[in-house]
Amino acid sequence: MSRGVCSWALLGVALLALSCKKQEPDTYTGPPGYMHVQAEMTVQAQKLTMVGLIKNHGMEECTARQAEVKADVIGGLLDSCEDCLKSYKVECLEEPPYFYAATFQDQPIHQTYTSTKEVPKTKLRDERFVIFGVPKATALKVCQTMCKSYREKNQGIAVTCNCIESSN
Repeated sequence: MSRGVCSWALLGVALLALSCKKQEPDTYTGPPGYMHVQAEMTVQAQKLTMVGLIKNHGMEECTARQAEVKADVIGGLLDSCEDCLKSYKVECLEEPPYFYAATFQDQPIHQTYTSTKEVPKTKLRDERFVIFGVPKATALKVCQTMCKSYREKNQGIAVTCNCIESSN
């Protein structure tokens, strides 16, 4: 039970990257840039891996937002657990990794994930967060908690957040 609660708390960290309400001038129509974030952590002797994909307004925005996203993810983790984060990497890609491409059409994949939609004229983008290392039922509960928190942090903005359950 406590392992699941800790996993929920850590997954809530992912929402920090999703909660920025700053205004953007226009909706972007060019080719996207995909930020691929991977964080490995250990909580109560359980290894977890969180993978995030953020569809940015081009490669330039993707590169510019890397430090902001990293600070949000690492800062949130360190607030709850000094020794939890084992590794962190981020990169910008012209296309999402092939095994995650279906997430941007909200198709089921091998693991339950959180799906948010871009909100025009804000910094909120299409984002997907997948967690590995927990059972399917726990992943769904975590996803639901993440969506609830995302909606609360972005009150006043018409946000969309859904849980897409794994195909197995």
